[in-house]
Amino acid sequence: MATAATTTMSVLLDNLKTKFLTFKAGTLSDVQTYQRGVIGPLAVFPVIAMLPLSEEIIQRRSNLKYKVRRNIDIEIYTRDFDTGRGFDESVQIIDAVKNILQDNFTIPDDAATPVDAAYRSTWEVQEMGAPINYNNQVLQRSLITLSCVSTETMPSRNDVATVTANVSPDALVGAVKDVLEDNKGTYTNLNRVHTFVDSVTKPISVYPAIFVGIPTGTREQIRPGSDDLRTNIEVHVMTKLYAKEQSLNFNLSIVEDVKDALQVDYMFGGKVENSQIERINYEIDTEDLLYISVFKLSCKGREFL
Repeated sequence: MATAATTTMSVLLDNLKTKFLTFKAGTLSDVQTYQRGVIGPLAVFPVIAMLPLSEEIIQRRSNLKYKVRRNIDIEIYTRDFDTGRGFDESVQIIDAVKNILQDNFTIPDDAATPVDAAYRSTWEVQEMGAPINYNNQVLQRSLITLSCVSTETMPSRNDVATVTANVSPDALVGAVKDVLEDNKGTYTNLNRVHTFVDSVTKPISVYPAIFVGIPTGTREQIRPGSDDLRTNIEVHVMTKLYAKEQSLNFNLSIVEDVKDALQVDYMFGGKVENSQIERINYEIDTEDLLYISVFKLSCKGREFL
């Protein structure tokens, strides 16, 4: 079995769903709905829903290589007027899912020569048949958090010869926003973003939108006359949430372009010496019905005293 050098959150979700569907006539024969993303009000139960949770760079290597851990929630929902029977069905399905994951721990695709999306994965059962309210109904939910580790490669990076010192957090936030906005013509999915903002006081009237902000920082004096500044910035990718897989796919496709843009122009026009993406958290805003993917970006600059 061939091993992939890279993968994405979207590919992992695709591979999981495809693998579960191959057991539709077997150990998962009771499952009626297989969903990447949130389930809708018309879902037919039992349901398996696969939701992105986070990805985190856990080790950086030479030649632009790095290891990344991606976490996915696999949720099983059952509905039965007999709650005891619903609980038993939920546990039965989650046991079948655990067995499938154990036999397919590299999360391969379904190609004639399968390609692995991870070189290892582990999982932890978070819930077993917990009762929840959903559309005035009582469901039983079981939950597994799946953790997959892959080796990734950054795109080639643009170095800047001159680094500006004494850059304020606001100026750095503006530079990050400008890099993303200026690269709309370079990245297909980034080009579909309508609104770029760098302040919480600026309204977002049209989605998809990207918000850059909420800087925090630390200071460390490691040389006479100057301090190293570590500034942490959040980049929020916000898209409308619908109970359709295309809605999640759209958010994840923009995330990949944002990731590439931040890694290529990592010095933001010389505003920092270095920057790196620490992690991405995938969130759901149930009030405004949004998928929100939040980049945690760490930037290193210098301030002369």
